[in-house]
Amino acid sequence: MSDQSLLMLLDEVRGKTLRLLQSVTDDETRWSPPELHNHILWHAGHSFVLVESLITEAAGELPQIPEGWFEIFSWKSNPAQVASYRWPPLAQIIVQLTEQQGRLRRVIERLSEEQLSRPLPGRGTHTARYVIIHGLHDEACHSGEIWLLRKLIRSSVKEKTNASHPLPSPATTSSLDGQTAHGDFPFCHRGRRLRCQGSGFSADQDLRLQEDEAGRSGDRRPLSARLKGHRQPARYRVFLRRRVPIRQ
Repeated sequence: MSDQSLLMLLDEVRGKTLRLLQSVTDDETRWSPPELHNHILWHAGHSFVLVESLITEAAGELPQIPEGWFEIFSWKSNPAQVASYRWPPLAQIIVQLTEQQGRLRRVIERLSEEQLSRPLPGRGTHTARYVIIHGLHDEACHSGEIWLLRKLIRSSVKEKTNASHPLPSPATTSSLDGQTAHGDFPFCHRGRRLRCQGSGFSADQDLRLQEDEAGRSGDRRPLSARLKGHRQPARYRVFLRRRVPIRQ
């Protein structure tokens, strides 16, 4: 009987890899952070080459790797030195990964418990089961790197979009009238009610700044001077320049 845990692991890891890749656009496939070279396309192809090599080794079969893929996707490859025309499109890698999942599933199903528990030649005490698990674990790690690269790309695009449409700056009033020029950046003192539109808090929460004796005696110094030494409420801080309530 085949090892159901290995089959479940294969389906779980490969399924997540494919779902991630299907949400990646063409413009995102070959982006990498500064000083790094492993992009999403490389991680996808590397997952194919690595899992193919290890699972077929565990089963005693020959790997089926498309021509030229080992040179650009293996553990010996260097993406920075690969000519752009040599990279296959992401859609082609997704097709190969999908086909590979079904084919390797049948390979694992044919392995008996005795074969899975037998140490492999040149691997010391590492068994066929260990090598299969190692390959799928490595793909899971590369899947995480794909997810992180996609997140970095989209965060960068979002920051550039926000930078081109910046929010208005809050007023920098120094008097004690408790007013701001923009309602999205409220502040208050002397128990005035705080309306937190756009601040992340519910509306109409009270914020009271604890004032010292000088404040209660009618000190008219600027707010920034009067706040020195005050203990502010736990869930809020009043920035001396922006006066924006924030979460702890």
